[in-house]
Amino acid sequence: MYKLSREKKIIEQIELDGGEVIDINIDVENISNDFNQAYNKVIAAEKKMAELKVKTDNKEVIDLNIERDYGEAVIALFSVVFGEENTSKILNYYENRYIEMSSEVFPFIINVVVPRMKTYMEEKRKKLENNYLATKNLGKRK
Repeated sequence: MYKLSREKKIIEQIELDGGEVIDINIDVENISNDFNQAYNKVIAAEKKMAELKVKTDNKEVIDLNIERDYGEAVIALFSVVFGEENTSKILNYYENRYIEMSSEVFPFIINVVVPRMKTYMEEKRKKLENNYLATKNLGKRK
């Protein structure tokens, strides 16, 4: 029997201290491109913040836009992962303290979302490769 399946979703819950529970429902296929772009922007912003620390330690001029850029990158990633409404709840909970929020929320993204995104992408690649090989072999007659 040939079994058809649908792409998996990430369904989780996050509890904010104080009892509010946020339901997370991520359609991996729909967000994969946006996730990768937003995640890369956060990494780039973190790199700039690390460079800023070095400049600050050396008493060079500080670029104040770096923290703003980091905050915007984090919000964009959260919006992709959690959706606009849940991102707003998280921002309100952390009172727009991006560094604290990131240190608390990023472990969820790194430990739950990223591995599942990688698994999805690998499964998708294998399916496409298998489909290609099957189609290619159909054209061969012995």
